[in-house]
Amino acid sequence: MSQVRKKRQWNFGIQFKLTLGLFVVFAMSAIGLNLIVSNQIRHNYEQQIQADTADMQNNANVYARQLLILNNLNNEPDNFPTIAKDVLNELYALNGNQMAVYQMDGTLLASTDDKPFDQQEHEDLDYAMQGQVAVTFLPKHNGGLWVRMAFPLNVEGRDLGILRMVCDYSALRQQGARISSLVMMTTIGIFLLALILVQWMVRSFTKPTLQLARLSTRVAREMGAENVSEVTLPPANMLARTDEIGTLANNYAKMIRKINQQFDRIRKDRNSIREMYEYKQEFYNNVTHELKTPLTSIQGYAQIVQDNGFSDPAFFQKGMQHIVDESHRLHTMVIQLLEMSDRSLAQPFEAVALSQLLREGTEAMNFKAQRYHNRFVMEIEPDLWVDGQEDRIKELWINLLDNAIKYGEAGRPIQVRAWQEQERVRFCVTNAGPGLTQEQIEQIFTPFYRVDKQRSREKGSAGLGLSICQKIVEEHQGTIEVQSEPGQWTTFLVTLPRGIEADEA
Repeated sequence: MSQVRKKRQWNFGIQFKLTLGLFVVFAMSAIGLNLIVSNQIRHNYEQQIQADTADMQNNANVYARQLLILNNLNNEPDNFPTIAKDVLNELYALNGNQMAVYQMDGTLLASTDDKPFDQQEHEDLDYAMQGQVAVTFLPKHNGGLWVRMAFPLNVEGRDLGILRMVCDYSALRQQGARISSLVMMTTIGIFLLALILVQWMVRSFTKPTLQLARLSTRVAREMGAENVSEVTLPPANMLARTDEIGTLANNYAKMIRKINQQFDRIRKDRNSIREMYEYKQEFYNNVTHELKTPLTSIQGYAQIVQDNGFSDPAFFQKGMQHIVDESHRLHTMVIQLLEMSDRSLAQPFEAVALSQLLREGTEAMNFKAQRYHNRFVMEIEPDLWVDGQEDRIKELWINLLDNAIKYGEAGRPIQVRAWQEQERVRFCVTNAGPGLTQEQIEQIFTPFYRVDKQRSREKGSAGLGLSICQKIVEEHQGTIEVQSEPGQWTTFLVTLPRGIEADEA
């Protein structure tokens, strides 16, 4: 049993080394991350303090200039003592910080409180006497931070005097310390979870190896020794051994052959199941989204007919006809989905009167636009034709209009345009609204991607509409583009090859 004991020590060594290596990597990463975060936080509040200092200097210069004008004095240093107390009072009333004013030679003229300025350190004052801005950080033991600022008061290019002040930035420093602590605690928590998971995985991998030697004889008896000669994985000298290693090698070879056979079968089954699941999920998502379009239209017209009754016979007839048409289209769609998985391969292309299709689709969606206090403004050139599948192009158009309504700004018109450009036909939908960033535009056609659920005025969208639009455009050898100005507008532009009118063909 000495061989088995040696094997156990080797496994424990791997587990210990892996744990130690992970701990070292974490420690170095945590220290590095903490240093980066701390330095960035310190850099941020130092920048803010510098910006505040510049603002305070500008305000002080403005007050000094105004007081000189009010007292009919010019910008001579000798006149500064006359207005020094007034400048001090104005600035103190503005921000409430302790401050003092000096002549350019360092003579104190006035102060709100002598305590903050009676220290022996006067480096900042020396810098200010030389016409420079000095900022001194004074950290406190309780985590607070005071900042002493000193700068010359300059009016029209001449330094009249010096202003020193002490500002309390303790809250800013403490906020940075809390952020740094939060980052560190989060990092430690993630590491501990990862360490527990890795420890569990290592133990699950090593435990079967430790049990293999004890179980190998029992497994060999159950499988039969007559098949040993067929095993070729271990080398011959190991198979010839009569000790535990030899027994383990023979049994290991048999088990590996069986395991490999099972793994091959499992891989095939796994790949088949994965393909079936992906196909089923994609098929289900596309079906539900396609069924939503006619159902939305039917529901909208049915609601309006129910509200208005027979008060408008013409509209009632139009609504009922639309409900019948969409119901027929829905029925046809269900039958086709039951018969085939890809309609685009089964239906041939034909000449499609695009102008008429776009107008009818826009009119069909007008009720929904009115529900959200929007309206369509159409500029569609006549006699636009494309080669394609009419139902698919109609679905594309309805999806684009529906998207513009859901994400458009209420009370703003939705622009609908279509025109011919050389051998291509283009049509677009433009809505006013929050717009899209470049990063969002790059992902907008990814299945299930939603920019922001709070932007939409409807709930329950799966984020498949635009990916389906892209698929339809690609089926028709076209392109779809997005143009947007954040906070202003968004345009979806579709370009398809120009078709020939059915009569001309």
